[in-house]
Amino acid sequence: MSRESTIIPQPPTTPAFVTRRSPPGAQGSETVRKAGEVTLQEPRYGDYAATALDPHDRLTIWHVGEYAKLLADTFSEWGTWLSAIKIGP
Repeated sequence: MSRESTIIPQPPTTPAFVTRRSPPGAQGSETVRKAGEVTLQEPRYGDYAATALDPHDRLTIWHVGEYAKLLADTFSEWGTWLSAIKIGP
């Protein structure tokens, strides 16, 4: 059985958000939080990503996502990037 690979040009981590006032099915524009550093030939982009509301202030949204990380001139892998977005007043 052969395994197909996918070429992904510099995958970044890019969450998109909506608000309570957004119409059903709407999606906000994507925001690049960490740009990819290299093109990867991998079939599994996006397996590890999560977004959650901070339970302490309920105004901070945390997002963890993958990006293409360059480790050396010829070696790359998936990196993890954590970002926070403050909402509200």
